[in-house]
Amino acid sequence: MPSKILVVDDEIVYWTRLIEQIFEEKIENNEYEFSYAKDGREGLAKVNEIHPDLVLTDIKMPNLDGLAFLRQLNKSEHNVKSIIISAYGTIEKTARN
Repeated sequence: MPSKILVVDDEIVYWTRLIEQIFEEKIENNEYEFSYAKDGREGLAKVNEIHPDLVLTDIKMPNLDGLAFLRQLNKSEHNVKSIIISAYGTIEKTARN
């Protein structure tokens, strides 16, 4: 059974291309299964739908940002590992913008 990874970011096209390049062999060998959500709201729905093993989330997104998404995720019954990703150099810079 493949490991399920959910990517939550409003730059889905970028991530799709990057993941396909980096993980091409593992995807073909059915080791990883990737799903995508464009913001935190959609991400929460996907978590309930697919029960991922890992979530990669951006901080700054429309509707429900990454930090609010993770707060909601932590309140849920799902025990999911998560990694925060950002194009910004620091959390302070992200919080101000």
